[in-house]
Amino acid sequence: MLVASLRASKFYDPERNRKRASLSLEWFLGRNVHHLSLYDEATGSCADGLTPSGLNENRGAESTIVCLLSLLFAHKTGLSRVKAL
Repeated sequence: MLVASLRASKFYDPERNRKRASLSLEWFLGRNVHHLSLYDEATGSCADGLTPSGLNENRGAESTIVCLLSLLFAHKTGLSRVKAL
């Protein structure tokens, strides 16, 4: 969602699409129903998702890759001040 929103912002309603991209990143970083960060800055890994009671503690390759790519795109485009790597 973050990447699609950033790409769309180049062609249509930049402010709206950058806000959508920002919200997508913020979900990984704790702006979600449980107020928990899926991204673990210490290890660079990302939880697989949320469960009704909190984090799914599995940290698979797919989740980590998507999270890290989102951080990289956000950093590259100036969307976030979070250090990507």
